[in-house]
Amino acid sequence: MRLLTREPFARICRKRAGINPAPTVISVGEGFIPSRSGASALQSVLLRVSARSSPVAHHRPALARSGWAAVAAALALGLLGCAADRGHDTPSSEPVKLSFDSYFEKRVDVFGIPVHATANAPDAKVLHAAGVLAQFLDNDEDGSPDDPYLLETLLEHDGRLFMAVDRDELDEIFDRIELKYPGTLAKTAWWIDPDGITPADSVWQDLQAEETIPGRGEDQDFDGALEEVLHLVTHVGLANAYPEAFAEAPGSRIATAMDTARGGQFMGIPDQYPEDALYTYYDETCVYQCQVTEYLYWALTSLLGGQEAPGRLDEIGEEWRLNTAEKLAAGDPDVHALLTDPEYRLPTILPDGVYTGLPLEIVTIDQHR
Repeated sequence: MRLLTREPFARICRKRAGINPAPTVISVGEGFIPSRSGASALQSVLLRVSARSSPVAHHRPALARSGWAAVAAALALGLLGCAADRGHDTPSSEPVKLSFDSYFEKRVDVFGIPVHATANAPDAKVLHAAGVLAQFLDNDEDGSPDDPYLLETLLEHDGRLFMAVDRDELDEIFDRIELKYPGTLAKTAWWIDPDGITPADSVWQDLQAEETIPGRGEDQDFDGALEEVLHLVTHVGLANAYPEAFAEAPGSRIATAMDTARGGQFMGIPDQYPEDALYTYYDETCVYQCQVTEYLYWALTSLLGGQEAPGRLDEIGEEWRLNTAEKLAAGDPDVHALLTDPEYRLPTILPDGVYTGLPLEIVTIDQHR
């Protein structure tokens, strides 16, 4: 799932054409992440070696004495084949190193979660986005995450936020990354299963500076950081930490509530939602998993008062009707009960980006070091 379209989180549901995951091992930061295709290729080589060497060794004693040599030779040939598929000139047992610091000149760490930014992204907006992330995780701003397990899950799944001036700048950067490290996007949330359910392994979220609007004046545009940062927290964190409640798949509490709000369970996009549906997102690229992510964003930000500004309902009413906490409690009691369940320690105050729990500082990356 590539998170790079302007439409709200429909971006997670648009497949990048022409990218074929190569068998490789990619290291992000200090953690080595073998790609699914890489693991399958190695398993395939090992299976072919054992299947072909055993009967030959059994029936031909002369070859049996050099069985291990044959295994080693076959494995080497198999690995050479994998290297050729990757386009490398020589095989290597070392993982391919991918450092985002080589592509993004600025970084802010929020409880260990990196916010990467380009040099062109204004510092004030980068710090605002980092502050929104910190407040979603530490809503009482006491300097500690409200739910340590949620943070642990985000870190385990390599949650990251990327900021650029606009979509074009970020596209250009990740096109270069994909060219140098084939398969990088295919193992992240920027690749989606056609059936609409993709396990969130390593998941990255983007946010454009042009949609990031600090402050909360009645006459200003909606702050896109509230949406995009929350997608990171819910899609990577909540869905993995508490799957029975927040998994973006049929049967979880959030998905069941969404099915009711949509007027039925639709794995795709219906030609027409039922007349009494409260949530009607018609973007055909936003399949079931994406619909859950978007629904959770609408419900939680409405509960926290983020969608009740004058004229806001006119902007969002075709997609979402319950734009205030009162409307949510009355019209969608199931999701209201879930989001206010103390077990999950979800935010009760809408982030404004001004985080006071701990200092947030931009680290400038020297890419010529």
